[in-house]
Amino acid sequence: MAARLAAQQPGADSGQRRAAQGAGLRQLARAALLDLGVCLFLALLPLLYFWRLFAPNPADQVTVVEGDFSQEYFPVLVTAARALREGALPLWNPYSNGGQPLLADPQSALLYPPTWWALRGIHGFDGDSFLALERLIPLHFALAGVLTYALGRALIGARVGALVAALTFTYSGFMTSYPVQQLPILRTVVWFPLQVLGLWLALERRRPGWAALGGGALGLAILAGHPQTAFLEGVGLSLVAAVWAYQQVASGAPWRRVCWAPAALALLGMVGLGLSVAQWLPTYEFMRLSSRATVGYDFLSAGFRLWEVPLDLLAPRVLGGLPPYVGVLPLVLAAVALALRRPRYHGAAAALAVFGATLALGGHSFLYPALYRLVPGFDLFRQQERAIFLGSLGVALLAGSGAAALAGRLSRPDRRRLGQVARWGRLALAGALALGGALYLGQLGAEVSNQGTQRWRDMVHWYFFFIGLLGASLGLLALRPRLRSARALLPALLVALVAFDLFTVSWETNLDPRRPEEVFRASEIVLRLQAEAGLARAVDQGVLNGNHGLVYGIPTITESFVLHLKRFEEASRRVPQERLFDLLDVDYVVTREPRPEFGQVLVREQFRDLTNLLYQRRGGPGAAWVVPEAVAVARPEEALQALADERFDPRARVVLEAEGGAALPRGGPGSVHGLERGWDEVRLEARAAQGGYLVLSEVAYPGWRAEVDGVEQPILLANYLLRAVWLAPGDHRVTLRYEPPSLQVGLATSLATLAALGCWLVWAGARTLVAGRRGRAR
Repeated sequence: MAARLAAQQPGADSGQRRAAQGAGLRQLARAALLDLGVCLFLALLPLLYFWRLFAPNPADQVTVVEGDFSQEYFPVLVTAARALREGALPLWNPYSNGGQPLLADPQSALLYPPTWWALRGIHGFDGDSFLALERLIPLHFALAGVLTYALGRALIGARVGALVAALTFTYSGFMTSYPVQQLPILRTVVWFPLQVLGLWLALERRRPGWAALGGGALGLAILAGHPQTAFLEGVGLSLVAAVWAYQQVASGAPWRRVCWAPAALALLGMVGLGLSVAQWLPTYEFMRLSSRATVGYDFLSAGFRLWEVPLDLLAPRVLGGLPPYVGVLPLVLAAVALALRRPRYHGAAAALAVFGATLALGGHSFLYPALYRLVPGFDLFRQQERAIFLGSLGVALLAGSGAAALAGRLSRPDRRRLGQVARWGRLALAGALALGGALYLGQLGAEVSNQGTQRWRDMVHWYFFFIGLLGASLGLLALRPRLRSARALLPALLVALVAFDLFTVSWETNLDPRRPEEVFRASEIVLRLQAEAGLARAVDQGVLNGNHGLVYGIPTITESFVLHLKRFEEASRRVPQERLFDLLDVDYVVTREPRPEFGQVLVREQFRDLTNLLYQRRGGPGAAWVVPEAVAVARPEEALQALADERFDPRARVVLEAEGGAALPRGGPGSVHGLERGWDEVRLEARAAQGGYLVLSEVAYPGWRAEVDGVEQPILLANYLLRAVWLAPGDHRVTLRYEPPSLQVGLATSLATLAALGCWLVWAGARTLVAGRRGRAR
């Protein structure tokens, strides 16, 4: 009684309050340090996972396996770095197919901040430059781990649950399979956990600031360069908002709260689109004119087959692939979560898991055909397997929730439900062991007949590895209710088993035993073209590596560029080959087939058991020329027909597309000299005593402007895919510059959005500060 009375004295009360505040601050500091330690662990873990990429011993060093990483993304960034070194903005790629946009190609990601870091280390096609791009891989795995951990801490709460979720998503089969090679997918997908975090906290706390945070993450994802993944992230966010709104309706919440879901989603979307419009507006313009603009359902609807998803979820290296795999223990933990707990975020996580797995089936399920027909955007992208990342994040969150439930206190009903999960698991283990016995007998039969022995051994090895993981997972479930000491050890055991599972299955999947400096070596053909080609172009028929010679700075023509203009594709199909080569100033052909019609063989070199040939052809009008006469056509089809006419001579006549077939002036012969082709500029001098049409062997594209003697002149669409300018009689200096309005409008809008966000943050911070001072004054 005396102590209580003493505590009620003013002095004692103040002292107790200060002690309580101090204890609370120490507890917060301890929690912050623990979280910081976990984040540091997750940030450094990718360096262990990818240690062989950066091994100090050259004998241990490997590179990313041959594929899109080396043959597409690295050459594009080498090209951008070359432009920057020469003092130009990397807006236009003059090397590919007569020229096409560079910044507007989304996979270049030139407005994405981590790309700037990589560009600082890229100087050419040497090994150090290749390593500079490879460093983006562990960087983005670190981002995925830290951001998923933050999402787990906000939703799950328990530190062990957040860590299990982070490991499961970051090192899932999806993340460690093709995103390692297809860098734009990796760059884009790592921002999805932060988008979900921002949206969920905005919904739960009714704070628009969190929606703005999610919008910032969406903007970064769009800038990261894979439109399909960014689109699917938007679909996933819409699904999360819809599930949350449904839960509010089911709980009887007022409609004002329910309507906050579409409002928060709209705010997030506007911020994301506003910040990234500098990228997606030029990209939309490019895609609209590219070969991808007219693809159909059969091309787009590819996905996993019905048997692949369940098989790959359970045992990916037995018969199937890796992308759907999330680990054996995470699946068991997800089942535990669904059996033991009913938090609100479970609905969103389960919806992401089911929706992602179903959409990844593509045309093999009912979902994608319905979305293709009814929802705009689903008719734009191929390879629906990529949607599996939505399912991976959903399962990861459920696995984290299950880990938190196991590590926490278990009530008697919890123990009963956990026993039911364990019983179902034991039945599954018994069935798996029976199937394993059959596989082992199959291996013995293969060894007797000596047919496919190694394949059978690998299959049985991995199958029993997964059975062992299932047995270990069930052992943890059995251990938890029986031993009190298990509760202290369980978090470490869960984390260790998840990491062991996912690392063992995938860690060498995308590695090739070669050193970075061995990826690109200039061959004799490459050196000859670099020395002699000048402004002329070479046709590459699948010989030159590095995106058809782009990495070496060789101007080439090929239909195999991943993204190219639709008009170029149509001209390649419809215009006679020799005429197309003349129009595009092709002086060289690189092939492996003897083609004497191309002219003289300059270089013959051996590549493994193949022979590479470099031919030199002559006879084209050059990089630019003046013609006296033009014929006007009203439609592109008529232009193609005129070019296909065997009587057509590109030196004497040019085909212009003009409305209504307008009458065109006639000139005379002329000449061109002093032509200089820059990154986003072409300069030349032309003489046309009677006037004439200056035709340039440069592909036409919106955003190019022409000046003749300092006076702007319209650019004419010539010979279906080239540029032309009318010249009055006399001598002229002609300059063409690439200044795309789509980029100018996009940059202005992105900067305005960024400025508006900055002003809003200052206002919100000042408002919070004033409110805090008023509260202390009271």
